[in-house]
Amino acid sequence: MPAPRDGHIVKIAVEMDTSFSGNYMPQLLEFDQNRPLSAIIQDLCAVWSLQEAEHYSLQFNDATNAYITERNRNEIKNGAVLRITYSPSRTAQDILDKLQFESSESRFATYKRLVKLSTDYTFALEFINKSGLQFVIDSIEKDEIAANDGFAFALESFVELMNHAIISWYD
Repeated sequence: MPAPRDGHIVKIAVEMDTSFSGNYMPQLLEFDQNRPLSAIIQDLCAVWSLQEAEHYSLQFNDATNAYITERNRNEIKNGAVLRITYSPSRTAQDILDKLQFESSESRFATYKRLVKLSTDYTFALEFINKSGLQFVIDSIEKDEIAANDGFAFALESFVELMNHAIISWYD
């Protein structure tokens, strides 16, 4: 008879975000649902020699690319493949910096990326808290985004961010 298994342990794989340079071997691990996410992320960062673990987060490696939080971690099932990537806070700041200071070509790619990330509530909250939504609104209202800068993506990201109801459409 097989030994009973703890229901709070799931076996998963964690890959490094493909945007990170380097050759990082994916990790197979037993993910303890009772252990704080920050401790699990610290352990992964130590294995991969990543500094400042607080700047990293786990994401589902699927179509949603949703960030793993204490709220949704129970959705992690045996056999899941997760990705370690920059935290929503750091990603939101990076995107905001690129939108403010980069070239037109870079802004186009950044707005396109913003649309994808804006579907995630955790990212949206961070981006809005850093005044990212207000920046997008101001840029649209002041006609500062040309079509080749990603105007359509800016509009789409605005809608995605607003759909989370973090702030009211009427404010």
